Amino acid sequence: MTHIHETNAIDLHSHDAAPATAKSVAVIGLGNMGGAMAAHLIDSGFTTIVFDLASERVDKLVQLGGHPAATASEAATNTDYVITMLPTPWITADVMLEGNVAGSMKPGAIWIDTSTSIRSALLPVEELLDDRGVRYAEAPVTGMSHGARNGTLEFFVGASTDDFEDMLPLLRVMGNPERIFHVGPRGAGYVVKLIINQLWFAHTVALGEMMALGVKSGVNPGVLHSAIAGSPATSFFNEKGLTRILFDSDYDDTFSMALACKDSRLTVALADELKVPSALSRVIDTYYEESRSAHGDYAGEMSPFRLFEEAVGMDFRADRGDDIRIS
Repeated sequence: MTHIHETNAIDLHSHDAAPATAKSVAVIGLGNMGGAMAAHLIDSGFTTIVFDLASERVDKLVQLGGHPAATASEAATNTDYVITMLPTPWITADVMLEGNVAGSMKPGAIWIDTSTSIRSALLPVEELLDDRGVRYAEAPVTGMSHGARNGTLEFFVGASTDDFEDMLPLLRVMGNPERIFHVGPRGAGYVVKLIINQLWFAHTVALGEMMALGVKSGVNPGVLHSAIAGSPATSFFNEKGLTRILFDSDYDDTFSMALACKDSRLTVALADELKVPSALSRVIDTYYEESRSAHGDYAGEMSPFRLFEEAVGMDFRADRGDDIRIS
């Protein structure tokens, strides 16, 4: 049986410096997530080589002490770790194969993919790395861009036990040391992350539908929100996500609809691969694709909630004073 391994060593809260035997790490993909992760590695004393197609992202990290690479393959050459944070599995595969990152890594190095992905799309990469004696693991994250900036990301690691232990010094400085989970062998990290994302999407759709029912019936949105919070039906989405929508009109544009739809499609694809029933995920995917069409690729990830507001012709908003306490 696979057990979740949560790190709990005494010194895990130290983000101050890399270990005395610090090695080199390349970070490829320097967007909101990858750029912040690279900054923490630099700040902690790791020799950090950075690459992105957007030169301004590279320049920003060079100013912090990073070392620029002209190409992704150059970044990967002779480094001990290569971290990728890229938008889709297909872009990742292209960078690793056509970009010759996999062919440039030295034997014994570890490729750590922190993207939300699906293992079947990356099997050709794994085969090449196996042939070259390069290790690989995945460590997708939750915590969004603010978690990346604050160094409080959660990691869901799929790797051998030895590789997991080898990676820990890097993960500890990029994330919350108490929220680094070894969820199983290679591939398990991708699966856990997809499940978490799809459940979040499910809550978005379910609460949107139920809020529409309540508000259309004349129930105050803030009162309904508070009533749900005090009931067995509450959830993290109700307490955090819905709070942002009701009180701040915030649908979280730090994570785009294009990426959310990609993740939902990957979940359905994984279910198809494994021949697992996925009727609910397909319904969720339909709502997300409808919202993407209506609100655009760069709309916030909670935008499917807007479909229900639009269906009843009103925004669901509340004042802080509308909240009630359930005893």
